[in-house]
Amino acid sequence: GQCLCIERLIADLLDKFIDLPPEKLDGHFEETLRRICECFGLDFGALWQRAETPSEALALSHVYRAVPGPAITALDAAAHFPWSYGRLQIRKLVAAASIEELPVEASRDRESCGYFGLVSWLSIPLHIGGGPLIGALSFGNMAQDCPWPPDAMRQLQIIAHVFAGALARKYSNTALRESDERLHLATAAAGLGAWTWNLAQHDVWATDAWRKM
Repeated sequence: GQCLCIERLIADLLDKFIDLPPEKLDGHFEETLRRICECFGLDFGALWQRAETPSEALALSHVYRAVPGPAITALDAAAHFPWSYGRLQIRKLVAAASIEELPVEASRDRESCGYFGLVSWLSIPLHIGGGPLIGALSFGNMAQDCPWPPDAMRQLQIIAHVFAGALARKYSNTALRESDERLHLATAAAGLGAWTWNLAQHDVWATDAWRKM
């Protein structure tokens, strides 16, 4: 049944997202959205990730749709779903069984949902321990309203925590790699070399300039 499908899905996500190298995570997000939607009987799922510039922006990175719809290009959450984005920024989820339930100040959000054929809308913030917003998961239905029952909401929030951990790993890996590249450039420009020696693990790390010296 559905409960078994969801339990298996969460277990699979934990295994996959922990074992996969951070640089390969993006290649599995769309298929994961499909599995989530099929388990919960939804026909739309989207992942928003923190954009490089500005750092607080959220950009649409992966989408699953069970039925065809308008072409989706790179979207900015603040521009197309400003009310929802404001809620996500303060770590609040957005749940509307029908987009008509969205408040008056969410008129732009309602308009965007209508453009993509969505009649219901859910957005869950992705963060680690109340830290900065690093992404969001959004779901919806195109054919009928979705009441978002409490059990389903709790399960989707568990899945959101798994996604948040995966994105945190990805961003940490990217930041480490960029820091390493900047260090290499700086030491090369200055004609210097840098190295570290991990005595416990007998590992030596060194820049190219140090190796040449």
